[in-house]
Amino acid sequence: MDGRVFLGEMLGKRVETSSGRYLGMLDDLVIDTVSGTIVYILVSPSGAVYLKEHKVDERGRYVIQTDGFRLESDRVVID
Repeated sequence: MDGRVFLGEMLGKRVETSSGRYLGMLDDLVIDTVSGTIVYILVSPSGAVYLKEHKVDERGRYVIQTDGFRLESDRVVID
């Protein structure tokens, strides 16, 4: 399945910005059921990272709105 990936392959990967800033580990995705697009990624932060600019859900995960991301071998990179 070229160009497609299973969620299980992504969960637990490092999440970084395109500039290389480490955000944490990918915990889950929020998908718009009408459009089928990924609206938010949920990131479990590491103890060393605190990002005031992102909302935090009831489980302490960052709720990051994203227009796109790419999956590399060992990480998820958000734009």
